[in-house]
Amino acid sequence: MKKPIFSLENIRLSCPSVCCDEAILAAGRHMVEQGYVKEAYIDGMLRRNREFSVYIGNYLAMPHGVYTVKDEVITSGIVLHVYPNGIDWDGEPVKFVLGLAGQDNKHLQVIELCAELFSNMETVDKMLACTEPQELYNIFTESSSSSCLIV
Repeated sequence: MKKPIFSLENIRLSCPSVCCDEAILAAGRHMVEQGYVKEAYIDGMLRRNREFSVYIGNYLAMPHGVYTVKDEVITSGIVLHVYPNGIDWDGEPVKFVLGLAGQDNKHLQVIELCAELFSNMETVDKMLACTEPQELYNIFTESSSSSCLIV
């Protein structure tokens, strides 16, 4: 059976504030634990952020690996960590860190979903108010672009 791209186990709420590198490491380790990537992918995530910030806007950063670590992706997947008190991401406030790994351009559809969700500050505020992973999961999977999360 193929692993789902996104599940309740991929969500961590109430993460303590850390620096952006620590947030990337935490997301990367979570992706390794979930079986989406090999350990070497994490270095590619850190490199990507150093070369070009993965800060997207509206409290969202989407760390993902540089092209040279694409072979470290086992299967497409995302993890979502919520930092209610925020992270200083090179001068920008981040409260959501979405670790991303994709095969066969699957990640492009996930990016589209995130663009849809995070473009609306009302939805962002609703996500920040979530106290259970199920609530956040529902917001992601009920979006009009959520078909990319289904295997």
